[in-house]
Amino acid sequence: MTTRLESIIQRVVEARRREQLEDLTQSAEGARLPETIERIRSAYHRDWEDRRLGEAQALRASLAGGIPVPVLSVCGHGTAETRYTQYLAYFLNPSKPHGLGARYLDGLLSLMRLSNPSIPSEISVTEAVVEAEVYIGTAPGQNGRSVGCTCDVVVECSGYVFFIEHKVKSGQSTNPNSGDRQLVRYDIAIDGNPAYGDLSKIRIYLTPGGSASSGLVDWLGLSHSDLAHVALDLLRDTDLSATARENLLRFAVDLALGPYERAEDEIKDLEARAASATQDADFGERLRFDRIVDRNRLLVDLLLEGSR
Repeated sequence: MTTRLESIIQRVVEARRREQLEDLTQSAEGARLPETIERIRSAYHRDWEDRRLGEAQALRASLAGGIPVPVLSVCGHGTAETRYTQYLAYFLNPSKPHGLGARYLDGLLSLMRLSNPSIPSEISVTEAVVEAEVYIGTAPGQNGRSVGCTCDVVVECSGYVFFIEHKVKSGQSTNPNSGDRQLVRYDIAIDGNPAYGDLSKIRIYLTPGGSASSGLVDWLGLSHSDLAHVALDLLRDTDLSATARENLLRFAVDLALGPYERAEDEIKDLEARAASATQDADFGERLRFDRIVDRNRLLVDLLLEGSR
């Protein structure tokens, strides 16, 4: 009996000793917590200054000098499909005096090849014919009446024809005389038009976010950001003239901004966050700068590239 009692007492003593050790450990860890937090903060600031400080300073200087005026957005036409379409056709057209020649059209084809490798690299675009609002033919309608089809941008060059249908706010349009959706009607019109019979056809459905064309595999979805990235790649080309760079930058910023009322506030916030993050080593301000830059990565890259 005595042996059993001694064993119980020993277990109780060992349990109490473990509890005391745990209390001491937790107390020591608690005492080290502020030191641990400070080490994390210091590591973050070192990393931020290596990775972001130069960008924040450059962005602050760039915004202090103003931004390239996004013409359509400032004039209240940031969501106007027809005006954006005309704007796009202008930069795709190698004969226009924007200073880019065929580079923007060629850059767009390079982007499209990433999604459609069957597009050959040897397509010559220097003599491309680019038109906006092009009548491409008819599709059958109800009661024996045909439905006319007009595509936003059509590009013809060296055995190829490109059809670009552009939507900013609306979806595919309906027609009271047809039960088919817009792109289906366009497919019928294109396939039935003898003017395009001997040409290889590439179809593009352009929207701000790159929406899919409702399962129509022949229509490649592209976004405004895709177009702006083509411009950004060209802006990194040092062979561009000052005029070509300025023209292209305005177009790209218009694509990246969207409706100017929202974007103007975003730019002001970018400038304020850049100032706060570079003036003081404040953990919260630098986190907020990181977030707004990540949210506007394309716009920031365009502004910084344009200021070089």
